Amino acid sequence: MAGSIPLQQEVSTQSRIAGFDALRLAAAFAVVWGHVATFAVYWKPDAADPNWLFADFAFAFSRWAVPVFLMMMGTLWATRGGETFSIALWRRRLLRIVALTLASSLLYLTISIFVVGDIEKEGVLGAMMGGLPFHHLWFLYLATGIYFFAPIVMWVWLRLPRTLRFGIIGAVFLASLFACWPGHGLAIKAIVGLAICSYFVIGIELARWPAPGKSEAVFWGLAFVASGTAAAVTGAALVGQLGWGGFEYPCSFGHVFVAIMAVSVFRLAPLLPASAGVQRMARATPLIYVLHPIGIIFFFAHRLQDLWKLYPVGIPVVSVLVFATALAASMLLLSGFRMVMGSRPGNVGKGHVSQ
Repeated sequence: MAGSIPLQQEVSTQSRIAGFDALRLAAAFAVVWGHVATFAVYWKPDAADPNWLFADFAFAFSRWAVPVFLMMMGTLWATRGGETFSIALWRRRLLRIVALTLASSLLYLTISIFVVGDIEKEGVLGAMMGGLPFHHLWFLYLATGIYFFAPIVMWVWLRLPRTLRFGIIGAVFLASLFACWPGHGLAIKAIVGLAICSYFVIGIELARWPAPGKSEAVFWGLAFVASGTAAAVTGAALVGQLGWGGFEYPCSFGHVFVAIMAVSVFRLAPLLPASAGVQRMARATPLIYVLHPIGIIFFFAHRLQDLWKLYPVGIPVVSVLVFATALAASMLLLSGFRMVMGSRPGNVGKGHVSQ
């Protein structure tokens, strides 16, 4: 069947999914690292300042995180879904992410109105519909859309010839190279959106690749370092023209380097450690993504703008503190939720909450 995975690749697929727990944690930390580095990169962009260049490199090496999340979604759909996916499972997961998106939007709307003060109370509905509560929530809106259309995308994508599938991915990325430059309208922005969403189908394709050997792992490790460095150099070269690092948006050659970083990390996933503790922490990654800006807002808002002066310890130290705080808070919330659900009459004696 067009949507099935060959039996000889079952072992490599299972090892990759086992490595996904550690990969999710690493990607969540990279998101935190990137948002912390953002303040240093945006505050005083100056390619001649060695402190800013350090922040530029730190920022560049975090950009693989969101693409990898989308690629994992694609691989999980390809290995656990395909043509035999369960409508009930799809509906349950879609409702979960919709609920998380709405709750997160309301949380950050409240923070924006009563703490930050950057949204007027009268514009709450419009801000929420426009995705303005807090900029990092755009990924939840994107993930909701991908989950909604995933069954159709899977059905169509796996029926296309392989050469055509790779041709489509290549054409979208090629078109996105020109999306940063002024003078291009909504059509180019749509291409940028397609470039982001294309990581989902890249994950579908990579689900069919066998686990890497030692020599291939070395290759992907070197590719990650080289492409991250190239992305940082691109950002520094374009900062005078664009006002920010050229890798920030999925356009310019920096985006190609970010894609190589994402594929490199994804290919190394089967080699990452897998344990019950890692699995428990990985379940908290959606909440880490939602909650970590609160730590930035309340604990570090007045210091992050000076991170470029704290070279080279500022970004790593603050990133670890924010990530650890968000992880602890997320696991406490999940534990509380499981206790509440376990105390409900219908769940007594079950001993667990169904996934």
